[in-house]
Amino acid sequence: MIAALGDEDWNVREAAVEALGRIGAAAIEPLIEALNNSNQQVREAVVEVIERIGERALKLLIGRWIVHPRYGRGRIEKIHREHPPYLVVRFEDVPGEGNRRIVDLRDDFVLK
Repeated sequence: MIAALGDEDWNVREAAVEALGRIGAAAIEPLIEALNNSNQQVREAVVEVIERIGERALKLLIGRWIVHPRYGRGRIEKIHREHPPYLVVRFEDVPGEGNRRIVDLRDDFVLK
């Protein structure tokens, strides 16, 4: 199903989103891993499914490390459940009190 999120046909992508949303909890870890996909369409579809699954999927992101192309390495501290969800990340390479940044879940970053 995760691979189908990157299909050229939007009908296939939409069907994959619907199916993964119905699977629910069992799909969470593979979806989180799919956030590392370099294809922006796949990332956006994954975010849509994670939003449908809800808070239990988002909570599993807290405490994970990310590498952001602009801010470097950081740890996810909390989630703002808006549309799209936003991550509050404390970055190691950002000096001072302002080392927390808001990161869109659809942004180009790598989960570690």
